[in-house]
Amino acid sequence: MIGGIVILLVAVWIYRAAIRAKKGNAFMWVAIGAVTFFVVQFFMVQLNIYLMETIKLWGTEGAAVVVKGADRVTQTSQGPVVAFLLSVYMELAPPLVGFLAVAFLRTLVIMQEKPTLQNLFSDIKEIFSGFKKVFTTPEN
Repeated sequence: MIGGIVILLVAVWIYRAAIRAKKGNAFMWVAIGAVTFFVVQFFMVQLNIYLMETIKLWGTEGAAVVVKGADRVTQTSQGPVVAFLLSVYMELAPPLVGFLAVAFLRTLVIMQEKPTLQNLFSDIKEIFSGFKKVFTTPEN
């Protein structure tokens, strides 16, 4: 769910950058950005699965335990706080790392600028202010 919202924002962000940089075929750049986002997100999910399997093996002396219908609190022996933080990481890391990969693609390839913090995340404020303008009604 979070990845779906992020990819929509990334698509608008890449399109605006391609138009501003006067790159030909802006939709091609949007497709490249989307593919980059999904590929990085896929590999991050695979890394998270590997991490989860590794954490499960810590508490079982080398034998994998399959717990059906259980959440991460019952699967890990570290307790509810660590399980909560692990859940938050597993949910937010793939879209955020995908977003960062697209930010570098946008800055280095599309905009052809140095990867500073300001260049990496430029235009995000303008996108949200544009959304705000669309959803506000004019007062008469």
